[in-house]
Amino acid sequence: MIDRTLNENVRAIANLPERPRTALEVGALPDRYGVLANLPDIPERLGINLGLEGSCDGLEVVRGDARELPWPDGYFDLVVCASTLEHIPDFWRACAEMKRVLAARGTALISTPGFAELRGESRMHRLARRLGLPDVAVRGTVTMRVHDTHDFYRFSEDAYREVIMSGLEDVRIWRIMLPPRIFGMGTKGA
Repeated sequence: MIDRTLNENVRAIANLPERPRTALEVGALPDRYGVLANLPDIPERLGINLGLEGSCDGLEVVRGDARELPWPDGYFDLVVCASTLEHIPDFWRACAEMKRVLAARGTALISTPGFAELRGESRMHRLARRLGLPDVAVRGTVTMRVHDTHDFYRFSEDAYREVIMSGLEDVRIWRIMLPPRIFGMGTKGA
């Protein structure tokens, strides 16, 4: 699962029309799982993590809070946040900070666990019945206990449109795999 979401983030950034010069990863890991550690052609790559610091392949990760980013307004051409917002009780503050440090015409790429909407009979329905889990046929998060116990949220595509990506332009929202990961990408206006 980690490799699929990492690869999807890297693919989305690689397909940007212009290569960013400055990039921030919120919730960055100072190891090969850091999204920006896998993009060495971006000249300035910084990360922030509440509990970790270090470096990996040119990505410098500092200790700090996503709700109070220490960089000036409009500093980064790209802001990435992968699998982090679900751990922040007041995630909307982190969203506001990411948009604040994003440069005009810069790109934000955010990914989180999402809701699975399962319709009809599926492998997940059969597995849930076999395990004695409640019916997952309507709408819910199919996590199968693979997510951290410190997660506060699962997000819907509506949450991306209305809250997470609000204020950005050219917003694109998509999902991959089960349990689902939702991705949102948008550009800050001029």
